[in-house]
Amino acid sequence: MLRNRDYYANSAQLVPDGTYYLNNKYSGDYLKCESAKVSVVSGMLTSLGPPLYWLIRKVDGGYVIRSANDTSKYLAVPSDVNSAGVELVTITNGAIPARCKWTITNAAGIGSLIKNVYNSSYLYTYGSSLNTSRSLGASGSAQYISKGWRLVKTSTYGHTSSFTYCEMSAGTTIAAFSEAVGEKNLPTVKKQSSKEIWCAPSDFVYSGYSSAIISVDPLTGTITGKRAGATTVTATHKVTGRVVKFNVTINKLLIYQTERTYYYDENGNLPEDLQYGDMTKDEIRALDWINWANFVAFTPELHRTCWEDMCSVLFSTGDLQVVILDMIDHFMLGSGTPYSNTKLTAAAYRHESTQTYISLVQEQIARLMRLCNGDITDLTYVAERRDHNPLVASMKNKIDQPVFNNPSDKINGLTICVDSLWGNKIEVSSFTVSTNSFTCTLHYTLYDHFGLDRPDVEKYGCLPGFQSWYILQHYSEYCGRYLPFLTLMEFDVTFSGTLN
Repeated sequence: MLRNRDYYANSAQLVPDGTYYLNNKYSGDYLKCESAKVSVVSGMLTSLGPPLYWLIRKVDGGYVIRSANDTSKYLAVPSDVNSAGVELVTITNGAIPARCKWTITNAAGIGSLIKNVYNSSYLYTYGSSLNTSRSLGASGSAQYISKGWRLVKTSTYGHTSSFTYCEMSAGTTIAAFSEAVGEKNLPTVKKQSSKEIWCAPSDFVYSGYSSAIISVDPLTGTITGKRAGATTVTATHKVTGRVVKFNVTINKLLIYQTERTYYYDENGNLPEDLQYGDMTKDEIRALDWINWANFVAFTPELHRTCWEDMCSVLFSTGDLQVVILDMIDHFMLGSGTPYSNTKLTAAAYRHESTQTYISLVQEQIARLMRLCNGDITDLTYVAERRDHNPLVASMKNKIDQPVFNNPSDKINGLTICVDSLWGNKIEVSSFTVSTNSFTCTLHYTLYDHFGLDRPDVEKYGCLPGFQSWYILQHYSEYCGRYLPFLTLMEFDVTFSGTLN
């Protein structure tokens, strides 16, 4: 493009040699060079494909416009001066005919006027074809609005002081964005300055990303999340070759959640088993299952010993005995942070009630996938519309979450560690679809509270260890030093199904 200070001047001597696009001022069309013809491509920057460049080179009294892809191809008017249109001619002997020579003059508010030396005709567009106009005529200025061409240098990115127009710097930034597994979104293309022309995600070629995490539609630029993770995408502008990198983060897709979330019940209240330091000595001693002796010469360490002895002797063996003592340590440290343990997770995962739960959930998801033609996002869980969630509806009153309280659980330690779950959620960590089948990895999160409420101790309050646990948690004089916490058990399960 011409410099602003030269806009109204004859610019034949001011256009530097270089690679350009010829952009029609009025229509936004681009002049395209192909192997055997010249054509006009509409739609601004959309759907352009190589070869697209024109090289501008100085010659005697003007310029030549030739293909950057094939240096033997030059733009010329027909040899018959009475013929309309332009031609792509091949120069083989080095002699450039006059009909390949042009001058470039700027006109106010219009663009660059490209005039042929041979017959003084002007280059313009008419529909999807290229033509030449013999002269401007008396009303030429008005007529020429649809005939002006601008030279846009391909090496110009962004608005600079040297150029008035910067169309080819379009799409200079693409914002990083996040989506979930199975979701389909277009990258957000942002202009760098108000002088840039808008372009679409389809104006870029995308590369460099992890094909395990996302897929990219080469025609539209649509990004589909395949697996939870993060990847960097390199976007190359089809016209300018400008490279922009942006990050895409794919999150797990939540498809199911119990009404009880991590810390709150179905009414949004914090349950008693997560409350602490909330009762005086008199309030605790007034409970039927608390002995006054629990406060005579008892220290927190004595309460802890009583609690640990009970769990070790009566309610745990083997690996889970180590786990329950570790959980007591976490409680006594008083951080209140969530707790997880690989041995506890393995025991919960292997449990027959968990395996039954997993199988029934997979059956329902496979059925729903057939109904929605493999679009996993149809199962997206939104708390405010919980009753309308397909998986929630299909599981309601049919599938119970795992429970760990059979006789062997009470002996090996799973019951004292977890007992019945407070809640659970299911997320999709990866999802792929082929023609008639799908493969899905579900991320299960089972959770419970390691804390006591009154119903808990009413069942087991005859045991001093439970009394000590309750006092450590709720006695106000301990100032909340010993905190209940959230226990998490997380695992992935992969399965496949058909869509017909």
